[in-house]
Amino acid sequence: MAAMLRFVRAFGLVERDAVCCGDVTVAQCVCLQALVPGPQEIADLAELVGTSRPATTRMTDTLERKGWATRTRDDDDRRRVRVSLTPAGVAQAIELRGRTEDVVVSLMSQIAEDKRAMVLEALDELARAAHGLRCC
Repeated sequence: MAAMLRFVRAFGLVERDAVCCGDVTVAQCVCLQALVPGPQEIADLAELVGTSRPATTRMTDTLERKGWATRTRDDDDRRRVRVSLTPAGVAQAIELRGRTEDVVVSLMSQIAEDKRAMVLEALDELARAAHGLRCC
């Protein structure tokens, strides 16, 4: 299932402005998921999400307006900015992950049991190939 999630996220970033759930774009969804383990610097977050630093900064602006993220500046180097989720952001990320997992489970249930391992292996290869893919 993890392979399918990675592939869906990577492929979805080609259509990064598409809305995945409610008013959350695919890129915002991936960004929220990337922040669940803990705060990230903008540059690292951009790499994880597959967007440029300016695009990640704009996305962070939106996540802040929605009350899902906060930014803090490094005391030693004010140019370094770390983004973290608020409790509402964590809740949103968990809800979106649950919705995504439900879709994945539904898709996998449509695949013959004896073919699932092969499909997951292929998806894992596609996800690796799609890592860092940017359409523009």
